[in-house]
Amino acid sequence: MDAGREQDEEVAVTQDVIKVRDKFLDDQWQEQLVTVQNDPKLTEVQKAHKTVKLLEPLKSSVMPKFIVFLAKKNRLNGLKRIMLEYVQAMYYNQSITPVRVRSAQRLTEDQLSKIADKMKGKVGTTDVKIVQEVDPSLLGGLTLEWGYTDPEKLYAPSHGVDLSLKNVLNKRALEKGVVEAL
Repeated sequence: MDAGREQDEEVAVTQDVIKVRDKFLDDQWQEQLVTVQNDPKLTEVQKAHKTVKLLEPLKSSVMPKFIVFLAKKNRLNGLKRIMLEYVQAMYYNQSITPVRVRSAQRLTEDQLSKIADKMKGKVGTTDVKIVQEVDPSLLGGLTLEWGYTDPEKLYAPSHGVDLSLKNVLNKRALEKGVVEAL
């Protein structure tokens, strides 16, 4: 982050970080990376240069240098984890909390704005990134999820609230002794 700021390439570095993080989800790319990483004839720095070639084109000048730096410190295997940490730190440093809103119908901009304002107070951040999803199986109402371990991919929320009609009906059914209403 600091190097990107110093080189005035913060946005480009962030785009590169997201690209590298996403490459680790591509099986074909990972096979190529494993071939490079397991080549006993290559030094760590040579492996770093080949890794950069696998990632090209990159938007910043910082990312290739950072990958080579990791190799010099024998930390190249930590690249995947570092990219995830960068994204998490970016959201934390900019005080952004992603909130997934699932509703039975598409919400209006006014409704989303009100949810964002309420969530800012609840989570204590200056900005809330609302990600809206439509889920007709909720029947009505909405669910909210936040506190993700991966704020970009919205993976594993630590907090949530279910205000859906489906949830209300299921609770009523359980109170009445019906095992499963929906």
